[in-house]
Amino acid sequence: MNQRSYLRLAIHLAVVLVALGLGLAVRAMLPAKNAAVAATKTPAGKAAPPAGVPPVLPEEAGRNLAGLSPAEAGALRDRIRNMSRGSNPVRDQLMLRMELLAGITSVEDLQRALEFLDASGTDVNFREEIVTALAERLAEIDPAGATGALIPIKDRQVRHTAVMKVMEAWARRDPEAALAFVRTRNSGLKSNALTAIFRELAKANPAAAIARSGEFDTPGFSQGLDRIVLSEWWLKDRDAALAWVNGREPAERKKAMSSLLDVAGNRDPEGAWKLMQSMPVADRPDMWGISNLLYMWAHKDANAALDAVLAETDTARRGDVLQRLGRTMKLVDDGYAGEERGAGMLAKITDESMRQRFLYGMVEGNLNDGHERDYRHVLDLTMQLTDEKQRLEMIKSLGGSWGKADAPAASEWLNTLQPGGERDAAIGEFVRGTFATDPAAALTWSASIADDGKRSRRLMELYPKWLKTDAAAAGAWLSQQTVLSQTDRAALEAGQAAP
Repeated sequence: MNQRSYLRLAIHLAVVLVALGLGLAVRAMLPAKNAAVAATKTPAGKAAPPAGVPPVLPEEAGRNLAGLSPAEAGALRDRIRNMSRGSNPVRDQLMLRMELLAGITSVEDLQRALEFLDASGTDVNFREEIVTALAERLAEIDPAGATGALIPIKDRQVRHTAVMKVMEAWARRDPEAALAFVRTRNSGLKSNALTAIFRELAKANPAAAIARSGEFDTPGFSQGLDRIVLSEWWLKDRDAALAWVNGREPAERKKAMSSLLDVAGNRDPEGAWKLMQSMPVADRPDMWGISNLLYMWAHKDANAALDAVLAETDTARRGDVLQRLGRTMKLVDDGYAGEERGAGMLAKITDESMRQRFLYGMVEGNLNDGHERDYRHVLDLTMQLTDEKQRLEMIKSLGGSWGKADAPAASEWLNTLQPGGERDAAIGEFVRGTFATDPAAALTWSASIADDGKRSRRLMELYPKWLKTDAAAAGAWLSQQTVLSQTDRAALEAGQAAP
């Protein structure tokens, strides 16, 4: 669950608690209702709320939003804009939600509400929740109009969530009308709407739903719809879902099985693994095909996933899956500082060859996947690799990636390396990554490569590029070099003299 989902859940819970509190307060006042009203009559004869008790709805509640006067609309817009500054923002959000919902009876009302929310800069999580609620309210009487009003929303997450909810509700009430509407829409709306509709169809009758998915013959839609239906089917009747997959023609069966394993991995990774292991070896998906299964299982129980992989009897496949699992752990542990589980899993693997496969996957993941990079951690993992070819490959990649991200820190590391193949490989990629921002430093580092052939190739690759963009700076750099070999200097000067 992402941060936005957690915040949205918190808003829902807060709304429920506030509503409950208001309800209890109102109920407690009911026996004294007449006395309270008599004591709070205003000169105009209207009852004002008792001190400290906010009105449940403002005077505009229940009025169509499209019918508000400019002054009333401006006042409401200002209230929304200042809502977060009040003494009880959660209560104010609840009041606003009730007011807006009471004023939705037409497409024009929904459009006006969206205008208020957008112009007033409300919190994105509250806006997503309230837009969805407003759209669902209008969808009860005009689902097509509600969907159309949502299309201009710029925030894709808000638009996607609201459209999905509207289409799901429409599909439950009248799936044929929902499908007829979707057939007339463009591709931007179509994929989201079809996903919502077929999820509801699958809950009722997955066999019928998957048979209908072929009516939408655009390849991307059809394949995606099969996955949506199989996901629900797996929960409802996994034997029937598997029977459907096995009944496909050979050319279709492998793709269908891959889809089933993928969606089953989301719902039940252990069950999906057992299903995969029961398949003939030739029919099992490749490593990319089981990435999602391993990811979901490692999230749920990383050690259980590791134990299952270690029990694989095919040595070659066991190594392949361990490497993929090791790489997956970077994504699994992302965002959980101090809770990295990969190292603990690595310690459990007693066979050194299998341990190295898992370790290599960890290096791949930490270097290439996710949002954050800890290059010193990548370096620590890399230096544990015993295969010289693999270690050289990763040191080379590390030089390029680290150089682009943090050239000073990467330079410090390069200065610790002893002359030789690993240092040359790291510098070779480092200079490629840093040349665009600091060509002088990149050329200076290139000149320090020990291997004559590699040094010459890198200098002759980068120096002519610098000449084209800044000939004066390139010439000045060359004139100041005292460590270049005669051969390298002659080659660079010849390139400088060329027309």
